[in-house]
Amino acid sequence: MKKYFAKRSEMTAYAQATGLEIIRCKQACEHYPEPCRSAILLVDSRQIIIDRLVRCKVCANNENVNG
Repeated sequence: MKKYFAKRSEMTAYAQATGLEIIRCKQACEHYPEPCRSAILLVDSRQIIIDRLVRCKVCANNENVNG
């Protein structure tokens, strides 16, 4: 599942609070298909991706409006 954040610092704080392994990368967002957004993959001890955190103001605002 992807979660969107307006600020990179918010995304980093969320990732650190989970206690999972953090892998920084680039990911695509909902409104732009190219993988150019700063992102963090949260990986558990079995090397399974739990969450994808993406920094995109537009998608973060849409996520907040649409719930």
